Amino acid sequence: MWANDIYAALAGYLLSQNGQDRLEELTSCDHLAAELQKSTLCLLSYPDFGPRQQARDLLESIVKWALKPGSVRTNNHGLMLAEATLYSLAAFDFATNSVVAELEEKLFTIIDAAFDETGLCVENSPAYHMFHIRLLRRILSSGKSDLSPLHGIAPRIGGLLAKVCSTWPDCTLLKEPILRSIVSWLFM
Repeated sequence: MWANDIYAALAGYLLSQNGQDRLEELTSCDHLAAELQKSTLCLLSYPDFGPRQQARDLLESIVKWALKPGSVRTNNHGLMLAEATLYSLAAFDFATNSVVAELEEKLFTIIDAAFDETGLCVENSPAYHMFHIRLLRRILSSGKSDLSPLHGIAPRIGGLLAKVCSTWPDCTLLKEPILRSIVSWLFM
């Protein structure tokens, strides 16, 4: 399967010293690491996916990088990295309760900091507001299962979502006429 060859080549490069050096230069390495974790977890769920050991090695390397101080920053990239890393941690022995709890706390802190006291996203755009609302809903939905890595944080996320939605009942900004006109202008 050609996807196996492509993934094996990518993993081989990213695990090499040249790949590691290149990753350190990227300004959005955290975003890339989050997407790589999610993609790798998805690929590992397919029985005919071949380069399993390389995938596990890459996943472990990314998770260990994500757990280093300063890797998960307080912004939307850090949010995606924390969420993906919580899912990935389930595959490794070093995922102690304290490591998971620390990452859950960081995830909640990032999400909580994303909204001001009125329930609006501090990044001041309808797109980021909806990005955060979709993420909150996804975490809440996934966290309903006792087996979900996000189960522990789901009740707090539900409380935050309720707080945000109490200000904006349908959890959108589109009720405000000025914002409706901005959004309609953007998508004309």
